[in-house]
Amino acid sequence: MVKDRSKLRVSEVIVLLFMVMATVSRIDLANDKLNFILSPALILGMIVCLQFGIGVIRRPNLSLPVKDYVIIAVMLLTWSALTLYDMSHPIQLRRLVLFTIVVVSSIGCYRVLYNSQHRKRLIKLFIRWSFIVYCLFSIVQVALFIYHQLTWIYEEPIPYFRLLHQMYGALIIRVNGGFLDANLAGYFLITLYLLIKKYKIYQPIIIPILVLILFTLSRSSIAVMLVILMLEFFSGALIGGKKGVRRRTIVMSLAALTILIVGTIYIGLYTDYFEIMWEALKARF
Repeated sequence: MVKDRSKLRVSEVIVLLFMVMATVSRIDLANDKLNFILSPALILGMIVCLQFGIGVIRRPNLSLPVKDYVIIAVMLLTWSALTLYDMSHPIQLRRLVLFTIVVVSSIGCYRVLYNSQHRKRLIKLFIRWSFIVYCLFSIVQVALFIYHQLTWIYEEPIPYFRLLHQMYGALIIRVNGGFLDANLAGYFLITLYLLIKKYKIYQPIIIPILVLILFTLSRSSIAVMLVILMLEFFSGALIGGKKGVRRRTIVMSLAALTILIVGTIYIGLYTDYFEIMWEALKARF
């Protein structure tokens, strides 16, 4: 298979950066001086919106199916209708502006991908870099969790970053990567899983993705992932559909779960925190 060595267009690079940074909401360029998070994705989203508008004017032939524009129009009109009841309130106006940026930038991103000759390459780069970014933020969260357990200091270490972890109880960490919400982190990981399955690339990171979904402690994400795995298992499509790979994936997943369970029991037997952990898990699940 011949690799695509041609250069990406500027518009494609901007869209790729936007897609990767959309997975990071832990960077606030305003450093808490605004009443919303000024993330790099928001700035890139405005650039994508501008790029989208210029692109529609300059190259109207590079369009999307009409149904996509209809969906966008319906979403914007619905959101406007829901916020018109009190447009004098600054929060409602801000929500409308931010939602408009999200919708238009998303459709602009989709338009570039839809017409790009490097679509698979862009998706491959997105999977690679977004997963790396997710893992880096997750490692920082775990490190801060350990530091917190040792020192009981719970404060942000770096300006402009929101790196602190979420916890259930005192000993259970929720690993969210670059997201502030564990559910969004789980849905993002599921999206990566589905993209990997569709394009049959980066197969080795499937197991880490499954483990990371567990560590989000997101009930909805775990439930959706279990349903997907069950459907794939019974349809013979799990991890590419090869029997040996399916068996290896199941064994490794069970091994990861066993390590988590045994580790929890070990902590419970040799420390006095088992009851706290158990109560936290019951409260969560």
